[in-house]
Amino acid sequence: MINLVEYHHIDLYYQDQPVLKDICLTIPKNKTVAIVGQSGSGKSTLLKLTMQLLGKDAVVQNGRILFEGQELLSLNTHSWQSIRGREIGMIFQNASQYFDPRKKIKDQYLEILSKHFNMDKNTALETAQKQMRQVSLLSPDSVLGKYPFELSGGMAQRVAIAMALSLKPKLLLADEPTSALDVVSQKQILEEFRMIKEREEMTIMIVTHNMAVAQYLADYIAVMNHGGIVEFGTRDQIIYSPQHPYTKLLLEVTKKEEHYHG
Repeated sequence: MINLVEYHHIDLYYQDQPVLKDICLTIPKNKTVAIVGQSGSGKSTLLKLTMQLLGKDAVVQNGRILFEGQELLSLNTHSWQSIRGREIGMIFQNASQYFDPRKKIKDQYLEILSKHFNMDKNTALETAQKQMRQVSLLSPDSVLGKYPFELSGGMAQRVAIAMALSLKPKLLLADEPTSALDVVSQKQILEEFRMIKEREEMTIMIVTHNMAVAQYLADYIAVMNHGGIVEFGTRDQIIYSPQHPYTKLLLEVTKKEEHYHG
């Protein structure tokens, strides 16, 4: 099995406080890996480190991140301009916060496509419309004509997913992509990810605090606690034969929540 991403003994500190501790993890190509843990476990920090989106207060004191064998942590700003978005895409927890509120969705979408692919306006528009339909935005022209604040949470998240997919990244990072949504929208977005997984040749890393989400989407699950990975395995290994007490606790919490909501 070919690994797309490899994390080797990552130690990361914020203002001299350890946040990530000896992270060793391999992400197989064209598979979905869920990183599961409670708030503060370090899972979102790991994604942002992968994209080099952490502030100057974050200091990596040890370790390497290899993407197709290329060391990410040593790349300069210019190199990242060609990687971020095009090679590695990211979908954030609350997509609407990452849109420019002063510009219509169409302008922002076409700007991204022209920047990365040098498309003319008509080709970019056709690409945007096609991709938006792929994520169940069935009236793309209507959505493209709106400002971000005019979109519901679910619609904004779908637009963000469509934008990310339009760049055809090899690696898609998703940071709690459903947690800011209502229950109906959550289910719809999870189904979109399920279809993306089946339709696209793409490696996905998704961060979630919900083991049920991981079970639904992932081929592999990494369990994080207090900045370290306490267990990693296939979905079935983690769900049906958990070894670590913390993994067992997360599964128990998930069962109780399902019983409560069921």
